[in-house]
Amino acid sequence: MSTTVVSLSETYVPTFSRYGDNDRLYIGFEDQEGYFWSDLTVNLPGLDLGEREVVIDANSADPALIEACESAGLFTYTGRSVPSGFLRYRVAELSESFYNLAVQEADK
Repeated sequence: MSTTVVSLSETYVPTFSRYGDNDRLYIGFEDQEGYFWSDLTVNLPGLDLGEREVVIDANSADPALIEACESAGLFTYTGRSVPSGFLRYRVAELSESFYNLAVQEADK
């Protein structure tokens, strides 16, 4: 299964791994040539998250990419937001199919 996201007429491919300190999912995006484009998630280690929940890095990530991911149904916001430093981050739940792809790819 392959997932791409079109944002501002550019196509981006998700990359998956895990954060080293707590094994949570990391999601970022590359352009079609394999160059890094943007993080989607941020790691807040002390935060209690559900199995498919991630923290969206709306403070640093490409806003158009975040909107494209949400519009594509890759995640939905839970209504929770959490502070970290001077910023607030929104918690999202990954769709079941995107979560399964992320886990499969991150655990390779």
